[in-house]
Amino acid sequence: MKDNFSFFDHIGTGNGLETIGDQMRREKRVINYEKRNTTISLLTLIVAVITLIVVIIK
Repeated sequence: MKDNFSFFDHIGTGNGLETIGDQMRREKRVINYEKRNTTISLLTLIVAVITLIVVIIK
């Protein structure tokens, strides 16, 4: 996966060997993980509601 953070790889954060680019990549991974979890939660909720409606109709 190509990212645009390589420009920031020469700037240190003062936190060991981590660079600003590394920090930005980590934040992007966390955001993507949160989006995926939100999507899974929404799909689970939709399936639960549909199941409840089907059970009530029967």
